[in-house]
Amino acid sequence: MKLQALYNELMDLYAADPDVLGCYVSGSASYGGMTPESDVDFYILTSEYHGFLERIHGVRRVEVRWRTLDEISLDIAAGGPYVYQLMDATPVRDPEGKVAELITDARERFNSFRHTASTVKDIHYRVGEARMKLRSAIRKADQPLQAYLCAVYTELLMEALFVMVDKPLARGTTAWRWFHRLPGLNAEGKDQLKELFQKPLTERAVKMESTLDQLHGSLTAKMKQQKSVTVNPLRK
Repeated sequence: MKLQALYNELMDLYAADPDVLGCYVSGSASYGGMTPESDVDFYILTSEYHGFLERIHGVRRVEVRWRTLDEISLDIAAGGPYVYQLMDATPVRDPEGKVAELITDARERFNSFRHTASTVKDIHYRVGEARMKLRSAIRKADQPLQAYLCAVYTELLMEALFVMVDKPLARGTTAWRWFHRLPGLNAEGKDQLKELFQKPLTERAVKMESTLDQLHGSLTAKMKQQKSVTVNPLRK
């Protein structure tokens, strides 16, 4: 079944209610790269109904989600996961332009987002602790422990990157998809990280410890910068 025919069928089945404000698709169905096995993530924007349905249409597994305008708007304002989802979304039905507004809001929030000082401080501490544990495992030549720590600290490393460049946090496959598009990283840095992630876990420890060390230094500088621009409200 062609995607547009599938979308038409989904709208006929699920989006006829007057409560529906619009429909959009996200994921590979929107930004490309679909395979015959890819799912379709179909969202129905409503004024008050929240729900989920999974079914097979033809040969496609389709996940239909009803989400309210308010919950998505609040998530975008907070720098939540809908920022990335909506930036990549494609409107399917948008009679009042509500989906287009959310896409615009998501892109603006991505551009203007800034992490709080407490968030930077927290990730700075966690990165510092991670590099010391990894450094200790390297000194002990404990390769199984090194591989384990590299596995568990990969997500932390990605999280630290997003904090360092002041972009909303992204998890899992979303983080990997956006890593190459983070505006605060230069080409050399992206190449170094790509090289790191391509190494087997058993060979990643030294490079990861060095990367965490660099991130810790950058986060230290970021904390100092945030302190320097903090204004004392009692100072005349």
